[in-house]
Amino acid sequence: MTEPVKGFKDYSGKEAIKREEIRKILVETFERYGFEPVETPIVEQEEFVRGENVSDEAVSDIFKLQDKGKRNLALRYEFTFQLKRLMKNKKLPYKRYQIGEVFRDEPISANRFRQFTQCDVDVVGSGIRNEAEVLALTNEIMITLGIKPLILINNRGLLNEILQDCRVKEKDRLQVLREIDKYGKISANSFVIVHTSWSRYWNNPTQYRNQLQFPSVSVDAAEFLLKRNIAGLGIDTLSPDTEKSGFPVHQLLLSSGKIIIENMNNTDRLKPVGAYLIALPINVSGATESPVRVIALQNT
Repeated sequence: MTEPVKGFKDYSGKEAIKREEIRKILVETFERYGFEPVETPIVEQEEFVRGENVSDEAVSDIFKLQDKGKRNLALRYEFTFQLKRLMKNKKLPYKRYQIGEVFRDEPISANRFRQFTQCDVDVVGSGIRNEAEVLALTNEIMITLGIKPLILINNRGLLNEILQDCRVKEKDRLQVLREIDKYGKISANSFVIVHTSWSRYWNNPTQYRNQLQFPSVSVDAAEFLLKRNIAGLGIDTLSPDTEKSGFPVHQLLLSSGKIIIENMNNTDRLKPVGAYLIALPINVSGATESPVRVIALQNT
């Protein structure tokens, strides 16, 4: 078999040229700002790769292997853990960038692969000026690539002060920060339900159908959800697509093996996150779709 392994991809022709042009823009900008390039091994000791981040979802998805000496090894899943080794005995501030391949043994989708290119730029021992430099070069790169940038700034120190003011114990603060970081994010294998309040017309069929004009899901939103590797999509209208759209959302999701549940009711009674969904379809011979009873389990 000569086909690439599932989750891996060849790049050639225009696609490969475009990737190389982007790399050139990144490298030129990084070096103009005084960052030096580094290269690190793809294979590392598994213990070093895991580090202290055993609860990190990405760490649980590392590719593991053994060499002939029976040593437990792993493919790098990011660059940050290797920075610990690079920064030893370096004069501060230490400014480095790295562009290379990383690997994660995680579920795949149309635009999510198990090998992908990561780009890091870091300043170890940074001050305010260095932080501003990173923001400036990020803004410059985005504009050069034709992307309108929106830069959001996080302040760990401020968050720690808020937790202290709320009397969160110091030993619990790291876990609280991790939960805050997850809040509002769509985890892999989540089933996403779009609540539009359209189900309020459920008992009025004419108004519910509304000549097939109702809230739907955009193609951009569907592609975004696919990047998050969702398990499926539910909506409280007749369809995530409108009749005249050509059903692009159906095509995107179903071709990627995702589930679509339409005409959902009582979605307003669900919490924003955290419910468990059970779908009980009726087996209809020769049908392309089926009625389904949906049960949600959540803490009250």
